[in-house]
Amino acid sequence: MNVSIHAKKGFLYGVITYYDEANVKRHKWISTGLKERGNKKEAKRSAEEKAEEFDLYISTLSQKGMAEAFIKRITEIGNGRETARKIDERFG
Repeated sequence: MNVSIHAKKGFLYGVITYYDEANVKRHKWISTGLKERGNKKEAKRSAEEKAEEFDLYISTLSQKGMAEAFIKRITEIGNGRETARKIDERFG
């Protein structure tokens, strides 16, 4: 994950560059709310904080997706419906 700062319409934005689960390069633009002139360091700091939050959000989604796939697999095995319900309640 990489964070860079770009000016757009007089404001500074942070651009988070990351790869999704399919290994496709993605860009997420986040507003810093700061004007372009004289705020580059503060915008970089703000964008890096938001990137950490975004990384945590993405990793949480990824873990939830793995848990859902695991539950689906247990259910497919046959006699695992009760086990799948217990796991679903735990992670749900």
